Amino acid sequence: MRNKDAIEYVGTWEILYNPNFNYGEFTIIKNEAGSRAYRISVKDWVGRTNAIGIMAKSGRYGGTYAYNLGKQYYNAKDYLEALKYYRKSAEQGNTIAKEQLKKLLNEDE
Repeated sequence: MRNKDAIEYVGTWEILYNPNFNYGEFTIIKNEAGSRAYRISVKDWVGRTNAIGIMAKSGRYGGTYAYNLGKQYYNAKDYLEALKYYRKSAEQGNTIAKEQLKKLLNEDE
């Protein structure tokens, strides 16, 4: 991540939904962002700020990729495929995918 707007966006989400978010470290990162040379990996972002809303997983169908696929299938009302990808992402620790998975499973009852 290197776009200051993107960093502010994910930081704002974390402030709203993550009680353990490291706001002080976020402020430092936000102030450094925006320069041409600045870049922070998702792994470093999570490590420095204790973020929960974004994650990185290498390999095919990693946590972020699987969650995004699940979201696309859910929006297209293909709930079986959405369930498949939310489950993959949830198994890799994505808390948002876990919540979406619970929601989807409760809708089927």
